[in-house]
Amino acid sequence: SVEIAGSQRTEHLVAARKNPLRERHPSPRPRSQRRTTSLADAYLEVEKTTSVFFVEDQATVSRTLQTCAEKHFHFKSVQLVTSCEDVARLKITVFRALQRAHHVLICFDENVYTLDDECERVPTTSTALRDILLRVPMIKAALDDGRLFLIAYSAFKIDDSRLHLNRQKGVDSPRQLLSDAVAILAGRAGHATPCSSAE
Repeated sequence: SVEIAGSQRTEHLVAARKNPLRERHPSPRPRSQRRTTSLADAYLEVEKTTSVFFVEDQATVSRTLQTCAEKHFHFKSVQLVTSCEDVARLKITVFRALQRAHHVLICFDENVYTLDDECERVPTTSTALRDILLRVPMIKAALDDGRLFLIAYSAFKIDDSRLHLNRQKGVDSPRQLLSDAVAILAGRAGHATPCSSAE
């Protein structure tokens, strides 16, 4: 057994002499590969700390967005705001989400339904919803601090400077929408330069 151990040690030393840096100093990854991995890690980190809400009353569209978000991304949670009751409670829902998640992303369709003071179903716009949300000091502070992100995904471009991203149905796919949103999230968190912004 002593001879076998000695033989193994001799083989190891011979191999080390042939390539003395093989074990102690592994070859570094190319710079481009390190950068790609770094960005991927940053995007993944942002996704895992972000709760996403889709304010969309068309069932097919909302399910498509949810499926895309869950299949291709790693968000902390994905929630649909589809019924008029859901829309009416959005302020409370967002307030609670900001207490649990590091980032909150809300994606708005512009024309939705809510409840009025008489609990009747009435049409409204997401621009009006954002007005209501941002009257809450804690929610407004989250927007200012870069914890709350507002994006639009509607049939037409929305004129609202508070939006971080403005995309159109039928022009931009749900996956492209969310990819652009994650890039902006990572950029605001200091990880990367956003590849797209509100237009």
